[in-house]
Amino acid sequence: GLGDDTPVVGMFARAHPQKDHDTLFAATARAAARLPELRLLVAGSGASLDRAAFRTLAERHGVAGRLLALGERSDTPRLLAAVDVATLT
Repeated sequence: GLGDDTPVVGMFARAHPQKDHDTLFAATARAAARLPELRLLVAGSGASLDRAAFRTLAERHGVAGRLLALGERSDTPRLLAAVDVATLT
């Protein structure tokens, strides 16, 4: 559902403090100040807005509205092809 010119950053990692989604969300919020159309795609076990702690973290950084949180997936190659930048924090 994203346009071809929509910039998308992706991270593929389980939702766990060791994976540091907190820093990713903070960086996304800063980048979005200059690039308002930026979207963030995350996938991995627990990386879902249905999970209260994950949703709260995204809301605290103000990125919930630009976040595509897909949870655990088995189609990582397809998702990697959809992002412009893949990152780990």
